[in-house]
Amino acid sequence: MNTIEVTGLDSLMNDFIEMTITTADEKRVMKNAIEPAYTEIEKNAPTKTEKLKKNIKQTVKKVDFATVGEIKLNQWYSMFTEYGTSQSKEHIGWFERSVDNSMVEVMAKMAEGLFEKAI
Repeated sequence: MNTIEVTGLDSLMNDFIEMTITTADEKRVMKNAIEPAYTEIEKNAPTKTEKLKKNIKQTVKKVDFATVGEIKLNQWYSMFTEYGTSQSKEHIGWFERSVDNSMVEVMAKMAEGLFEKAI
């Protein structure tokens, strides 16, 4: 009888198993990735009383099948600083600009963290 013998498949399977990204890896990468955005937001936050700056929080959580990194402004008046009011339009868009300015670095850190596992 003729037979075919395949070798090297075990090492290939081990490589695939080692490349698997766990939930802990996803959360670690996301936390590291949103750090530049967090520092940029903290740096650009309006500083009249420093309360807004002290109450910026970052969280990483699993939502359905995605790992989500959030940066929240935990002051009730934070939306007024972002969107302005009829009386004050001084800081309009500071949060959005901060996120936009750091997005390239955030994406680079995320890609680096995820591909580091694959190598």
